[in-house]
Amino acid sequence: MASRKKPKPQYTVPEEVESTPQSGWVYRTAEAAPASEPKPAPAPAKKTPVSSATSLASGVIETGVQTLAYSFAAMGHALLFTTKVMALPWSMTAKLIGR
Repeated sequence: MASRKKPKPQYTVPEEVESTPQSGWVYRTAEAAPASEPKPAPAPAKKTPVSSATSLASGVIETGVQTLAYSFAAMGHALLFTTKVMALPWSMTAKLIGR
Protein backbone atom coordinates (compact mmCIF):
# COMPACT_ATOMS: atom_id res chain seq x y z
CA MET A 1 0.00 0.00 0.00
CA ALA A 2 1.55 3.24 -1.09
CA SER A 3 1.75 6.00 1.49
CA ARG A 4 0.46 9.37 0.48
CA LYS A 5 2.12 12.48 1.76
CA LYS A 6 -0.05 15.42 2.48
CA PRO A 7 0.91 18.37 0.37
CA LYS A 8 2.47 21.17 2.39
CA PRO A 9 0.62 24.43 1.86
CA GLN A 10 2.80 27.22 0.62
CA TYR A 11 2.04 30.31 2.56
CA THR A 12 3.05 33.68 1.32
CA VAL A 13 2.88 36.54 3.74
CA PRO A 14 2.19 39.97 2.27
CA GLU A 15 4.70 42.66 3.17
CA GLU A 16 2.21 44.80 5.12
CA VAL A 17 1.34 41.91 7.43
CA GLU A 18 4.89 41.01 8.43
CA SER A 19 5.58 41.84 12.05
CA THR A 20 8.12 44.41 13.13
CA PRO A 21 10.46 43.78 16.03
CA GLN A 22 8.95 44.54 19.44
CA SER A 23 10.05 47.81 20.98
CA GLY A 24 9.13 48.43 24.61
CA TRP A 25 5.65 49.54 25.66
CA VAL A 26 2.67 49.03 23.43
CA TYR A 27 -0.41 51.14 24.16
CA ARG A 28 -3.77 49.98 22.88
CA THR A 29 -5.20 53.49 22.71
CA ALA A 30 -3.64 56.92 22.73
CA GLU A 31 -5.66 57.81 25.86
CA ALA A 32 -4.15 54.98 27.89
CA ALA A 33 -0.59 56.27 27.52
CA PRO A 34 0.70 57.62 30.86
CA ALA A 35 2.16 61.12 31.06
CA SER A 36 5.40 59.96 32.68
CA GLU A 37 7.46 56.81 32.79
CA PRO A 38 6.20 54.07 35.11
CA LYS A 39 7.91 53.80 38.48
CA PRO A 40 10.06 50.70 39.03
CA ALA A 41 8.73 48.10 41.42
CA PRO A 42 10.14 48.26 44.97
CA ALA A 43 12.84 45.77 45.80
CA PRO A 44 11.61 42.76 47.81
CA ALA A 45 12.52 42.70 51.48
CA LYS A 46 15.61 40.68 52.23
CA LYS A 47 15.11 37.65 54.42
CA THR A 48 17.51 37.18 57.27
CA PRO A 49 19.36 33.90 56.93
CA VAL A 50 19.54 31.41 59.79
CA SER A 51 22.54 32.76 61.62
CA SER A 52 23.13 30.06 64.16
CA ALA A 53 22.56 26.38 64.71
CA THR A 54 20.59 27.08 67.90
CA SER A 55 17.59 28.44 66.02
CA LEU A 56 17.61 25.37 63.79
CA ALA A 57 17.96 23.10 66.84
CA SER A 58 15.07 24.83 68.60
CA GLY A 59 12.88 24.12 65.56
CA VAL A 60 13.84 20.46 65.69
CA ILE A 61 13.22 20.30 69.45
CA GLU A 62 9.88 22.09 69.03
CA THR A 63 8.79 19.54 66.42
CA GLY A 64 9.86 16.66 68.65
CA VAL A 65 7.96 18.01 71.64
CA GLN A 66 4.85 18.54 69.52
CA THR A 67 5.05 14.98 68.20
CA LEU A 68 5.45 13.64 71.74
CA ALA A 69 2.41 15.63 72.91
CA TYR A 70 0.30 14.25 70.05
CA SER A 71 1.38 10.69 70.86
CA PHE A 72 0.44 11.08 74.55
CA ALA A 73 -2.95 12.51 73.55
CA ALA A 74 -3.54 9.57 71.21
CA MET A 75 -2.61 7.08 73.94
CA GLY A 76 -4.97 8.83 76.38
CA HIS A 77 -7.85 8.59 73.94
CA ALA A 78 -7.10 4.92 73.30
CA LEU A 79 -7.04 4.21 77.07
CA LEU A 80 -10.35 6.03 77.59
CA PHE A 81 -12.00 4.14 74.71
CA THR A 82 -10.71 0.79 76.02
CA THR A 83 -12.05 1.58 79.49
CA LYS A 84 -15.47 2.44 78.09
CA VAL A 85 -15.61 -0.78 76.07
CA MET A 86 -14.53 -2.89 79.06
CA ALA A 87 -17.15 -1.27 81.31
CA LEU A 88 -19.94 -1.75 78.77
CA PRO A 89 -21.06 -5.22 79.98
CA TRP A 90 -21.26 -3.97 83.58
CA SER A 91 -23.39 -0.96 82.64
CA MET A 92 -25.68 -3.06 80.46
CA THR A 93 -26.14 -5.61 83.26
CA ALA A 94 -26.95 -2.83 85.73
CA LYS A 95 -29.60 -1.46 83.36
CA LEU A 96 -31.09 -4.93 82.86
CA ILE A 97 -31.30 -5.71 86.59
CA GLY A 98 -32.63 -2.27 87.45
CA ARG A 99 -35.65 -2.64 85.18
